[in-house]
Amino acid sequence: MGFNKRLILTALSLSVGGLINVEMVMAPYLTALGGSLLTVGVLYSLRGLIGLLFRLPAGFLSDRLGRKLMLLVCSGLRALGSLILALASRVYDALYAVAARSIANVSENPAYLATVGELVEDGSIGIAFGVALSLRNIPSIISPVVTGFIADSAGFRMLFLVSVTAYVISLSLILLFVKESKVQTLKGYGFRELLRDRRLLLIFTAFLLVFSGQTAFTPFFNILAVDYIGLSFSQLGLITSLGAATALMTRIASGWLSDKLTPRIELILAGGFRIVSYILATCAYSFPLLFLTYLVNRLLIFAPARNTMIVRIVPSELRGRAFALMGLAGDLGRIIGATVAGLLAELYGIGYPFYFMAITGIAFIALISTVKESY
Repeated sequence: MGFNKRLILTALSLSVGGLINVEMVMAPYLTALGGSLLTVGVLYSLRGLIGLLFRLPAGFLSDRLGRKLMLLVCSGLRALGSLILALASRVYDALYAVAARSIANVSENPAYLATVGELVEDGSIGIAFGVALSLRNIPSIISPVVTGFIADSAGFRMLFLVSVTAYVISLSLILLFVKESKVQTLKGYGFRELLRDRRLLLIFTAFLLVFSGQTAFTPFFNILAVDYIGLSFSQLGLITSLGAATALMTRIASGWLSDKLTPRIELILAGGFRIVSYILATCAYSFPLLFLTYLVNRLLIFAPARNTMIVRIVPSELRGRAFALMGLAGDLGRIIGATVAGLLAELYGIGYPFYFMAITGIAFIALISTVKESY
């Protein structure tokens, strides 16, 4: 399988910051600061706007300047974002934290995925991406439980201060253990040339739609669980933790299916599970049903199959830009999805965002089915 010691050290160094799951408490924290459901949706959509501004430059810099610098910047920005959240007194103070964390997310993904792409063999691309993403997300198994316990027992601000410490440790590990990849350039070939490939355009559009639904799932599932069903943060943490453990295993399974079947078939199956989870959310009224909803949502993962497609289509010196382009689909999806979901929740009730998510899943399957898998 195409991964080595450098990849393992990179993944584990990045993973330390994830010991606290800031995302799990972000939406309830915003409402606790006085934000409405629409405000939550708009703030989540802001992440997509930031991605529009920074995603492509981050991919370009990843290709031109190397990966390590981008990874160091990301941990620093996440530490800053958690510190701002700890000091926030109004919902609008969180705007700066959302911005810092969003820039970090924008910058890290192209650098990390491009690194993985340089270290895998063609016959095992899918499963190698599955393993690499699993290593990166190892803390997600315990972080929801730890996060829920700290939030319930010590409060939000202490939680965010612990998060600051975790990201500083992560930054130090990156500085010590991550080796700089070779900087490569290719004059006269960039984003415009990438967009000439019809397969990339279809994948881009399909993931714009699916991200419109999936990125709205987390905040509105958390609000459904805490504000409407009445779960504690510890119970929400248990659901999220078990879902993360499922995702950790299914990342490898998703990569294996991508290699054994085809990336397109795996993506269709993953989209089908997402649709089922969205429908289940509209019927959830208890802890067991919420757990089932979250579990189904994590049964198959998009990333290994999508990344396999990109590695097979795009030369290595352009993969930072290609992964940034795919990330841009997520940014556009966040702008559309979270705001639409927030507006629907505000006007019609908490169930309607999940109907919207199901529609985006159906459209995703229809589009991804048309991608020709000839490389």
